[in-house]
Amino acid sequence: MGWENFDSEIAEAQFSQDAKRYFELCNQYGVSSTDNNLYEQGRLDSLRDSLVSAEFESPFLTIEGFSKPTSYYQGFLYLVAKKGIRPNSIEKDSSEKRNLLESYCGYSHLKGGVSIKQASKRQIGDVVFHLHKTATNVAKLAEESLKQERANILSA
Repeated sequence: MGWENFDSEIAEAQFSQDAKRYFELCNQYGVSSTDNNLYEQGRLDSLRDSLVSAEFESPFLTIEGFSKPTSYYQGFLYLVAKKGIRPNSIEKDSSEKRNLLESYCGYSHLKGGVSIKQASKRQIGDVVFHLHKTATNVAKLAEESLKQERANILSA
């Protein structure tokens, strides 16, 4: 892709509000953004995507008060979305939820010693609901932390 295509590509990304593409094009060509909100959203989308790697190899960031690194929670949110799991529908998608808890989260038993294989749809749904709520909160805290870090770097 050369400079001759840049104007049309950046205009298309801006017109379609494709924040991540807009961010990538600005960085690729080393040009200043004319839409700071779109650029910032693209930066955050790109950062979020980098936190959710296929192997979830490194922790990147740990939020105080939570036992797992943000990449664990980001990965959980990613898989819920990718698999179309509805965390707010307690008794729906129970087999997908059970598989997620076993394969990604490593659960073999729930609190109280109930085997994950023996747990009811409601028990599985409750665990996924609360884990999704926690993961969403961690993602928000991580995003706020990254924004603050960026602000500190820019003000230095």
